[in-house]
Amino acid sequence: MEEINKYVKDDEDIAFEYELQRSPDDIQAWVHYLDRSKEQNKNGHKSNEGVLWLFRRYVNQFINNVDVWFVFITWICDSYPNMNYMDISTLYNEGIENCGTKSEKLCLKYLKFAIEKNDLALIRQSFDISLSSLSKILHYKLWEQLLIYIKDTVIPLIKTTSQGEKSQAEQFSDLIKNILKKENEIVDTDEDPTHRVNIWVSTFLERYLIVCPKDEIVDTLLLLGSTNDTNRIKTLFEKYLFKDGDFKNKSEVKDIPYSLNIVYLNALYELN
Repeated sequence: MEEINKYVKDDEDIAFEYELQRSPDDIQAWVHYLDRSKEQNKNGHKSNEGVLWLFRRYVNQFINNVDVWFVFITWICDSYPNMNYMDISTLYNEGIENCGTKSEKLCLKYLKFAIEKNDLALIRQSFDISLSSLSKILHYKLWEQLLIYIKDTVIPLIKTTSQGEKSQAEQFSDLIKNILKKENEIVDTDEDPTHRVNIWVSTFLERYLIVCPKDEIVDTLLLLGSTNDTNRIKTLFEKYLFKDGDFKNKSEVKDIPYSLNIVYLNALYELN
């Protein structure tokens, strides 16, 4: 009762409310009501809280509709630019859980959102929940986004940081802000943060090698070589290139590039 008094402002709002009482599953009635409320919000006649009140009812009415969640979260991001991004992450998780296998556009938007925040722990979380929600035929869309980020952002940052280019320090600091942290985990503050990023990347690349097309194995192993995760490099190179352990190519990769051999030999040298 209190919310009705607070957020229903005029006769037109009342008419919309009666329409929703008569036809609560009429999605167009909700959309028209929301459009009017958002327009009133732009004109200063209705607060964000008033629009939010209506949006939450809309989402609850169509809890399994991915388009409803998509519009809702987009509006939240636009209307509350200073909201803690982990609160927005919670909305994405809730939407994906409710929409299940139909949540493709929400999953892709969530992963993009996490990547834009440069929060590696959130990227892992968004990727994993999306992977488990979508059918396998759609997984390539998630991998495509993630691999572009690894290749174009993370690997170059690792290289420039290891070379001591201080201009990258602030960006790299943001990147590792929450990396690999779990609830109640005790993080070793003396650990080289570059190593933590390397492990984050190499873990994902190990997972990708299981599902990647055969013609992408070489490029993926080359990316793996950039991580300096010597144990994983040795294990995966031997799994995908030197299958019998005698350093002879027994894999489906017919011609191993010189650069791959150098990466593998460097890993063996480091481990010995």
